[in-house]
Amino acid sequence: MAASTSLTTDQAYEEPLSDVIPPRKISTHSLATFTALLYSVCLESSTVIEFVEDTKVFDKCVNEQFAMLDGDGDGVLSRDDLQTRTGKFASVEFELQSKDEITNMYDTLFEKFDVDRNGKIDREEFRSLMREIVLAKACGLGQSPVLVILQGDSLLMRAVEYGLTKRC
Repeated sequence: MAASTSLTTDQAYEEPLSDVIPPRKISTHSLATFTALLYSVCLESSTVIEFVEDTKVFDKCVNEQFAMLDGDGDGVLSRDDLQTRTGKFASVEFELQSKDEITNMYDTLFEKFDVDRNGKIDREEFRSLMREIVLAKACGLGQSPVLVILQGDSLLMRAVEYGLTKRC
């Protein structure tokens, strides 16, 4: 009988999965290499909520994500910035969705978060979007720690790292 491993909330359990899931080519407008490291971590809703509530840390992380998405560096996210999805933001999930599904997703995103209705999402609107998404994920986790696989540079991974620094 195999021994079971249980994780407590105090343990920092990370395991790179890059050996198991090798980098692969993804076709977008041009070929891009998807090489993000994935980690399995123990995640708690309270850690994620504390991360979001620490606005200095959360805003810094969100600003970094915004800068990576703002392909043309004009300080706003347009549909073109988001639909191009080159480099590290190319995603297998997008490859599996139809063009109509992706268009509908962007329509919903811009309808809800483009507050000034200028067809672009500015840094403040993006911060609001990320706060809402991350808090919704925290609520979905419930009260028990959950073992999840996260991309190494995701906001949820940043929440895990934040939680670890608070415990040390």
